[in-house]
Amino acid sequence: MKLFILMVFICFTFLSSKSQSDSLRDFNKFEYDAIVKKQKNAKVTAYIFTGAGIILTVVGLANGFSDAASYLFNRNYQSRNVLPLIYSGIGLTFASIPFYIRTIKLKHKAKLLLQRYPVAFWDLHNS
Repeated sequence: MKLFILMVFICFTFLSSKSQSDSLRDFNKFEYDAIVKKQKNAKVTAYIFTGAGIILTVVGLANGFSDAASYLFNRNYQSRNVLPLIYSGIGLTFASIPFYIRTIKLKHKAKLLLQRYPVAFWDLHNS
């Protein structure tokens, strides 16, 4: 029984390693360019989400503090509801995390592609 389980494990190991090598075998310049473009787009999206989230959070907190200060001087002051600004800012900031992770994965994929198929710099950008 132990031998059978060991043989099944070895077979699955060989199958998975073969599928990885097949997926790396057919890359070319156009696929490398597509990977780099996806990485740049993901990075820009992550920066936009992070920046917008930080700005919304800071604006919400600033409005909250100004409301608190206004209430100290004028007891009849109607405060604004700033919680949606703060929550949406925090949400946008956390929504940028998957884009950063995707950027890292695509960077490693492009690096692996160049290690597997070394190409001169002028071949990538001048052809």
